[in-house]
Amino acid sequence: MTKVLVKIGILIGLLLGGFWFYHQQQVKYDMKQYNKKIKEYMDYDQNFEVEKAKAWNPDIVGRVFIDGVIDEVVVQTENNIDYVHQDLDGNYNVYGTVFQDYRVDDEASNIILYGHSSKKKNLVFTSLMKYVDYEFIKAHPRISYQDQEYELAYVFMINVHQEYDAMIFETHFEHAELFKKLLMNLSEYTMFDLNVDVSSVKGMITLVTCNPSNDEERLLVVGIKKS
Repeated sequence: MTKVLVKIGILIGLLLGGFWFYHQQQVKYDMKQYNKKIKEYMDYDQNFEVEKAKAWNPDIVGRVFIDGVIDEVVVQTENNIDYVHQDLDGNYNVYGTVFQDYRVDDEASNIILYGHSSKKKNLVFTSLMKYVDYEFIKAHPRISYQDQEYELAYVFMINVHQEYDAMIFETHFEHAELFKKLLMNLSEYTMFDLNVDVSSVKGMITLVTCNPSNDEERLLVVGIKKS
């Protein structure tokens, strides 16, 4: 009887192992097909065409690009939930898709983009964690998004369970003075003094990702657009 149970246990183990292996291979295949599909719609060697991309997914609003750091398609819906764990095909994906804050429109002063990061895989916004190094900032100082160029100005961490300036996550400002006040406040948060002149700033972009080493922390990389 004992031998029979052992054999059954071994058989179950082999079946589960085989299922796991098949699942892993299927995931690899699906990701390969998914990435191939992205390349079919996005010509990374030329200008990004949003309308062309919308033929695949109407939620696509742009592409965020930092040379040698990130190159991601960006989506936007009526909330900040849909793409947290969803890919461009609408399938579940633990790493999700980079998404633009639902409040952002053509009048927004602060364009906020969210993306996951990971300890194990260099995907989505993981590479943004390299900006905690001053030399890396100097080597990669510009953010491109929706045909606009932003100069990297602030890099800082916040703890979501501790007090921080709520204006960081505002997209619109009733008065220009409030926007300038935010820019001045960011100089107190930033890890490095990048000698930012805020006198002629007309807009900003904020890239937000979690700290893979601390779930309670968020890294914010901020770029500014001048007139």
